[in-house]
Amino acid sequence: MPHHAPPLEKFELDGFEFDPSYYLTADYLDIESACKELPPIIEWLNEKLQTFIEQKLHTEQMIKRARAKSYFMLKEGRFIEMYNSKMTETGVAQAVELDESVIKYEDEYCKLYAWCHRLMSVQASLRDKLNLVRSAESTRRALINTHYSDTDTPT
Repeated sequence: MPHHAPPLEKFELDGFEFDPSYYLTADYLDIESACKELPPIIEWLNEKLQTFIEQKLHTEQMIKRARAKSYFMLKEGRFIEMYNSKMTETGVAQAVELDESVIKYEDEYCKLYAWCHRLMSVQASLRDKLNLVRSAESTRRALINTHYSDTDTPT
């Protein structure tokens, strides 16, 4: 019974549904067909990755701002109002992490972090596929050249 890799999850970016399984399981008969399709897809993924990295960096800054804003709000008396307990640095630090805006930005950061890694991994897999096709074609050419050189007889 032949073994098949499970299909990879498709995803949509900027209105384009990307199916990694299609590209990773495609039978490229030569390097020319692979080079027409894979490098543009790799670069498209790179463009999307750049956008996600920019958003991730921006979100990191928003987390810092939200933490600072929450910290000063709590230090100005909201800590005692909200938690009715003695204010300590440890308590304030923990309360900062419970702030809704901090939670919102951290959740967004987690999603962006995951997308960055997903896109980097898919790019690496596609580069590996391209290298395998290149290697297979190189081997095929070497075998063909060896075959023809062995069958050629000098006149």
